Amino acid sequence: MNQHPNDQFLQAEEEANRLIEELGKLRKETESYASASKSLNQASSEVGKTARSLQAVAENSAQVFKTLNAIGTPELLRAQEEAKLVVLQKIEEEGAKLRRVVLLTAGTLLFALLLLGAGVIFVCPR
Repeated sequence: MNQHPNDQFLQAEEEANRLIEELGKLRKETESYASASKSLNQASSEVGKTARSLQAVAENSAQVFKTLNAIGTPELLRAQEEAKLVVLQKIEEEGAKLRRVVLLTAGTLLFALLLLGAGVIFVCPR
């Protein structure tokens, strides 16, 4: 069947419009892929920076541990614990002395109050 030239033109125009729509979709997809690629490249760069930072931290930590071991950290910790025990013992001893002073003072005050109540001690008004 022979189509009229106008019909052929309309059909070609419809096909061209369909192709333009498809090209538009492909363009959007391509832009989306380009954006995703850019984001992935940025993320990859950040991961690399983070990995280098972590490596530096690990190396510095290793150096700190070597230094602590070299200066005898276990011995330092043991000495610190011994010093703490001595301080706690001194605190306990001083606390015991303070309790004795408080008890003696309270006993003396109580005795004075008893004497005062018994009339043995007279308080002179000023």
